[in-house]
Amino acid sequence: MTNNQVQTRPLDGLTILDFTTRLPGPMAGHMLEQLGAQVIKVETESHPDPFKSLKLAPEDKGFQSWYKNLNKDKDIFIIRKDSEEDKEKLASLCKKAHMILMGWPKKVQEIYGLGFEEFSENSAWGSYLEITASHDHNRPMHDLNVMAEKGLLSLHIKQWEKRSKAKRIAPPFLPIAGVSFATNITQKVLATALKGLKDQLWVYEKVSLEESIDATLIPLYAADLQGVQDTFLHSGRYPCYNIYPLKNHRGHLAVACIEEKFWEDFTKAFQLELTPEQRFSDQNEEVFGLIQNSISQYSVEEMAQKLKDLNCCLSLIS
Repeated sequence: MTNNQVQTRPLDGLTILDFTTRLPGPMAGHMLEQLGAQVIKVETESHPDPFKSLKLAPEDKGFQSWYKNLNKDKDIFIIRKDSEEDKEKLASLCKKAHMILMGWPKKVQEIYGLGFEEFSENSAWGSYLEITASHDHNRPMHDLNVMAEKGLLSLHIKQWEKRSKAKRIAPPFLPIAGVSFATNITQKVLATALKGLKDQLWVYEKVSLEESIDATLIPLYAADLQGVQDTFLHSGRYPCYNIYPLKNHRGHLAVACIEEKFWEDFTKAFQLELTPEQRFSDQNEEVFGLIQNSISQYSVEEMAQKLKDLNCCLSLIS
């Protein structure tokens, strides 16, 4: 690239209005902004994004962190109550928008004239994506509900019960269903925008949390696996793909030596007399124990130094 050239991104020049809250919609808007689009997040003064200030406990800052990090590069437009100036500004934004992420209730859409018909009259083409929890019926759902109803939590429950007989089971920390939903939203709004541009019209689509889980997560733990197999590579079945504590449990080592060459480098570095076949010894706790005994001899500092000379899918967690 020469000094006179400006690096562009795929969606440079396109404007997206983000009428969503919480996690999936704002995350989709974040991904679209990273591709170059101008993403304008629209909130109302009376109904701001709940994550903006939500604390379920005084020390709980998780939701506020998500709001900040998912929306930090967007333009935030807050509509003040009874402000004609803000309504006019919103109308002006609507006329130049190419993609709409709509998560507001119908009655609020009607108040501000944000239905699909209104947008289709503003310009020649565009994508209007309505985001819902349930695709076929209206009912409140969080990602935990959908994963439970689809059978996706059964594996998590079995793994948890092996470790603990606690009366309750904590959900997975990372909101994988919400992240999958955000990815599906991003794909669908881009696909419909492409169709709109090609055919020079506005395209309406609906996307739901349920539909997104069916498309992204269900294939990874489908009915032919549910109830058949309890553990897998990615849930710690094998010694070669696991997390082992360091000395005094003051750090951990993530081992992902699936390939034979990495396994051999790993076992040699830690003086483990284990064959390549034993990296998949899921029925032999002795293999896990040998690895654990070796790794637990190292402090965080010692392990960091040792890893400098290794290149075999090992990562320090300190």
